[in-house]
Amino acid sequence: MSSTYYEKRQQIKNKILGMSEQDILNFIYRAFVFRPTPKIVFYTKNDNSITGMIEVSKKMLKFEIWFSVPYNSMAITVAKITKVLKEE
Repeated sequence: MSSTYYEKRQQIKNKILGMSEQDILNFIYRAFVFRPTPKIVFYTKNDNSITGMIEVSKKMLKFEIWFSVPYNSMAITVAKITKVLKEE
């Protein structure tokens, strides 16, 4: 693997570590539209993903935001629905 791969991986890790709850919700909103607004119940951060639970209309849904280094994209999954978005 090239050094740019490792640099990009480190950038993603730093981005994830610096994200707030509102930043996480903004990523989820980029892929899905919710009525009413979801509330984050809890989440955990890894080197290239964020996983947790959101509450929407008194229902608990699992979410995952996974950042792909080689494809410069992210996959956002809520419940069993996944959307892949290209990084900006």
